[in-house]
Amino acid sequence: MATCPVARAAEQFGDAPALLEGGRTWSFREWDVLVEQTAGALTRMGLKPGSRMMVRCHNSVRMAVLLTAAWRRGVTVCPVSYRFPSKAVADLCRLVRPDWLVVDDGERRARWHGPDRAVLEDLVSLEPRWRPRAGGETEIELPDAQAATILFTSGSTGRPRGVCHTLAAHLAAAKASNRNLPFGAGHRWLLSLAVFHVGGLAILTRALEGGGAVVFPREQEALATALVDGGATHVSVVATQLEELLATLERCPEHLGAMLTGGGPVPPDLVARAVAAGYPLLATYGATETASQVATTPPGAGVEALNTAGRALPCWQVRIGEGGEILVRGEPLLQGWLGDDGLQPAVDREGWYHTGDLGSLSDGGELTVLGRADQMFISGGENIHPEEIERVLCGHPHIREAVVVAVPHERYGARPVAFVRGVDDRLPGAEELERWANERLPRFKVPDRFEAWPRMPDQPGFKPDRRWLAERAVNPDRREE
Repeated sequence: MATCPVARAAEQFGDAPALLEGGRTWSFREWDVLVEQTAGALTRMGLKPGSRMMVRCHNSVRMAVLLTAAWRRGVTVCPVSYRFPSKAVADLCRLVRPDWLVVDDGERRARWHGPDRAVLEDLVSLEPRWRPRAGGETEIELPDAQAATILFTSGSTGRPRGVCHTLAAHLAAAKASNRNLPFGAGHRWLLSLAVFHVGGLAILTRALEGGGAVVFPREQEALATALVDGGATHVSVVATQLEELLATLERCPEHLGAMLTGGGPVPPDLVARAVAAGYPLLATYGATETASQVATTPPGAGVEALNTAGRALPCWQVRIGEGGEILVRGEPLLQGWLGDDGLQPAVDREGWYHTGDLGSLSDGGELTVLGRADQMFISGGENIHPEEIERVLCGHPHIREAVVVAVPHERYGARPVAFVRGVDDRLPGAEELERWANERLPRFKVPDRFEAWPRMPDQPGFKPDRRWLAERAVNPDRREE
């Protein structure tokens, strides 16, 4: 058996701060004690090695303790979006087949159908009860070949897929990240991403590997407030969060030393504005299937480098395959996708994972991501990558988010239509957006229509449902759900 990563961190980092929430701090040693207490509670629930537990909770120290306690007891955890309605959770339960569903206290009286249900606040105490450690308590009961997590992809095109990872894969990804961007004593990483998203979960494993502390913001707390009040040295953001942050904090706080930007393309204009404001950006490329980062720029990279995804991290091999597809191979890769009959394979015979993303590699090894292969379409014989148009539109100072989809066209086969969300809901007119796009794109790439951002079904991640938007573009009068 392997050593539990929390127990190992407790021995290595001891009384150094590990978890910070609501003005309170827990050390790595205290995290270890809380994990052991919670692991006992899971055992009393009947959970054992091989069991599965679905977790539908907001970010909190309690949730971090629960997930790591499950690993110590050999339980596979499946964190899912708290924005999912109960019907969507029930559908996922039919696929995952969890033994228990854990919810926040606010869901205590909600009606659920499916597995047995427990409340997070009843399972996890935040008061460490010290006692002598018995022999073997630091050992983890999770077999090397068993999934530690089942994470659902953002589902930008169709049904989200369940991605299975071993604990070794998550820890290998964390080690590689920490080699490129040190996260240790004296550092604080703001948990600005949900733990049901691989980018949020990875912050916890980086802390366990490097000895840095994780700062948990209050629920609904503004990112800028949490960043300043928490004294964060590190933060992870997606493009929309970066835009919101720049609107609030025009200059980077002195204590912030690293800002990891990913989760999708970041417009070059936004990168330039952030760098000019002093924000220490690191551009990155990764996926749920890769346990977070594959390639990342080094600290201190210039604007030109930040418009790439940087070089592959030490644990990864990257190459460009047929048709320009990005292929990756390395220890943090997923075991497979969860299917009704078990794991479905995700790599080819040589161990390469075909990402479905298009890209290129420079002579120096810098990776540039062009877009999704399954989103590219042909209009009048010309290839159109929606992400290229989206980056241009998001460069407009009054556009927060944009998604471009293809709609059938009698003459050209397909034409782009853009859905745009304005900053503070103030949306520029179609003529202004068309003029902006015409100045930066070939005419055939300028969208035929610009639609206001509709109210969409809840999503598990940061990526909007492109299939739903494409249907909406074809049928503008479709009733909002």
